[in-house]
Amino acid sequence: MRNENYLRTLYQEINMVIEDEHITAIKEFEEDIKEKVNKGIIEKRQRIIGFSLTECAKNYFELYLHKKKLVDKGMNMNHRWFSSKKIAYQKFPFEFPHKKELLSKMVNLEKKRNLLCYGKRRARKDVEEAIKTFYEIKDLVEKEIGEIT
Repeated sequence: MRNENYLRTLYQEINMVIEDEHITAIKEFEEDIKEKVNKGIIEKRQRIIGFSLTECAKNYFELYLHKKKLVDKGMNMNHRWFSSKKIAYQKFPFEFPHKKELLSKMVNLEKKRNLLCYGKRRARKDVEEAIKTFYEIKDLVEKEIGEIT
């Protein structure tokens, strides 16, 4: 009985550390995004914003899956898993609330990342659309697991 309690406590501590790491990353990336929006430099810093948006969205999504106990705590998601709907559905074959909408938005955001991060500069409208998609992902996740504080 004592070993079971120890293992349960250890598992809970590991879960908290993993969740805290996601929350820390989310806060760092969101702060970076908001800073560039507030300074009015989203066009000038679009490559950095593209990276921050997808990494933040990935951390939100991974936190969501961990909190819902849909994936192992050791799972480490890669943004490339959202390079197409086919790959996304292969990586996440199980059901969860808002699956179709979340995966679609994650794939859409990954495509926007590639446009913003590589090649020629994109129009302000493209950066704004990527930011909007990110906030839609954030809203869906927070609807399920609560606001990240």
